[in-house]
Amino acid sequence: MNKGSAEKDALVLYHREGHVGFITLNRSEKRNALNLALWEALDTAVSRAESDTEARVVLVRGAGESFCAGIDLGPDNELISAIGGEPGAAQTRPPPPSSPRFPAGCPRGSPRRGA
Repeated sequence: MNKGSAEKDALVLYHREGHVGFITLNRSEKRNALNLALWEALDTAVSRAESDTEARVVLVRGAGESFCAGIDLGPDNELISAIGGEPGAAQTRPPPPSSPRFPAGCPRGSPRRGA
């Protein structure tokens, strides 16, 4: 598989131009809706951005026409099961499970440093 094909298949991309890092949600066929695989890929991309000493700012964007449709409400979304509940428009559960970067109870605007 060549690099172009691997990038096309990646759920989240990271690259830097000058001192600006770019994280791109790359699931445009689903309007970048979050499933467990995309959530984990996003965490990996954020880690890459954090370790990129040349990046002074990081922009998060979505491929295609939408930034992000929110959580994927499809019946095969493992993320819904991870947070508990059944997929559907009435989903009222808390955000996706905690990660080292966003431990349970940590406000989403204040990631824990050094994770």
